[in-house]
Amino acid sequence: MHLFTLAVVFALGATIGSFLNVVILRRGTGMGLLRSSFCFTCRTALRFYELVPIFSFIALRGRCHSCRAKIHFQYPLVEALAGVLFVIVWLREFGGVSLLDLATHAGAYERIVPHLILSWATISTLLVIAAYDLRHKMIPDLFVYVFIVLAFLSIFPNIQHTTYNIQLFLNHIGAGVVFFLLFAALWLVSRGKWMGFGDAKLVAGIGIFLGASTGAAALILSFWTGALVSVALLSLKRFSGLSPLLQKLTMKSEIPFAPFLVFGTLAAYFFQLSFWDIAAVFAM
Repeated sequence: MHLFTLAVVFALGATIGSFLNVVILRRGTGMGLLRSSFCFTCRTALRFYELVPIFSFIALRGRCHSCRAKIHFQYPLVEALAGVLFVIVWLREFGGVSLLDLATHAGAYERIVPHLILSWATISTLLVIAAYDLRHKMIPDLFVYVFIVLAFLSIFPNIQHTTYNIQLFLNHIGAGVVFFLLFAALWLVSRGKWMGFGDAKLVAGIGIFLGASTGAAALILSFWTGALVSVALLSLKRFSGLSPLLQKLTMKSEIPFAPFLVFGTLAAYFFQLSFWDIAAVFAM
């Protein structure tokens, strides 16, 4: 029963991930989100069996059924990531509880399910932000503002199923303000060369979502992973036969930072890391 529950949660996440792909690809194109899915190459409407998350990509071998154009790998990747993240959130909230167990727990829906849905919505928004920035090298304000609102809602005790704590509330709000001012200063001093103003707004939401200590851990992880990936990509330039885009990479190349911020946020959130956990690594 537990494996069945995880499979259902993964399928739900992958289905949401399919919709997230629509948001990522259609934002700024003038196409509505409710328009039926179609191939961007031949404009042929997709049939129902071409819309099954992950499995359709595998069955079609990554190509459109009509024109045989390649389907971008973003589709199954976002769907799979959303499915995995939904499962991790479920395990974090419920552990080994199955859907049947949840249904029989009195008051579970009122106390826990709203927080679960909010967590899924927040994680989904972060995934959209990361994928959009990676694809377009920008973060639409709408996505960031949605994340900030969701982060703000997550503080409230009736959603977080905790007792009211004014110090906790101020900690999260204060972290958002301080993180924003720090990144805004970096943006201002560097004139946008080190990071974009969208990153400053994003870290404001991260501070509100995680609080000061866990938020600081998330930012440190973001800078670490960003530096490691950048060095690794520059090192890979030496190998021939790689992507032309990789061959053009230099120290001055613009690398989207939002994916690293999202990675650091998710890692700190799921593992409940604090600033002191990160500091302990340096103390070793």
